[in-house]
Amino acid sequence: MGSFAGSDDVFRSRFNRVLAVIIWAIDLFVLVTSLVVGEPAETAGGLLLFTMFTAGLVYALLWRPSVAVNDDCVTLVNVTRTIVIPWAALIDVDTRFALSLRTPRTSYSAWAAPAPGRSGLAMARRAERRHGPNARTPTVAGRSRPGDLITTESGEAAYLVRERWNSLVESGAVEPGLADSTPVTIRWHWFQDAALVILAIATAIAVGWL
Repeated sequence: MGSFAGSDDVFRSRFNRVLAVIIWAIDLFVLVTSLVVGEPAETAGGLLLFTMFTAGLVYALLWRPSVAVNDDCVTLVNVTRTIVIPWAALIDVDTRFALSLRTPRTSYSAWAAPAPGRSGLAMARRAERRHGPNARTPTVAGRSRPGDLITTESGEAAYLVRERWNSLVESGAVEPGLADSTPVTIRWHWFQDAALVILAIATAIAVGWL
């Protein structure tokens, strides 16, 4: 479902990454095939631009997003921006529609950790019935919420965040009462987004859509 790596604990969707590799492989196959059969230069150029655009879009949507935690903060790498939330600013963790981290001013959702759909929920519930409730899954009135199931992407990422948060709070590393005055840092992916827009326009021109 996800993976943990590096000096920080990092969650990434395995499903999204596998899907990204499949799409990239299809793109490469189509591009190479067009070159082998000798497509006209104009057609090949348009296909190359389209391949570059789809490759970049897949990177932004499926490959890059992640949730990372360390002793200082939670970092959500989403499609168009990266959000750095210090532990002191965090007041709640929710998984209703996706992993969502709430601060006094607003809530930030993790693109990498959506809550399960019907099929995903059904699979997670079957696994829960087969192996019994997972001790790491929080429960409300004796029943776990769908997005908190540890076998789902939102649940696995939420566990990662909650475990580190609780550990830091219990050790006294997070000072209470500072949420209102602790800023959240947002970094927009300007270069990536600009490159995708340029490639989209260039592709549209090359194939005659503009």
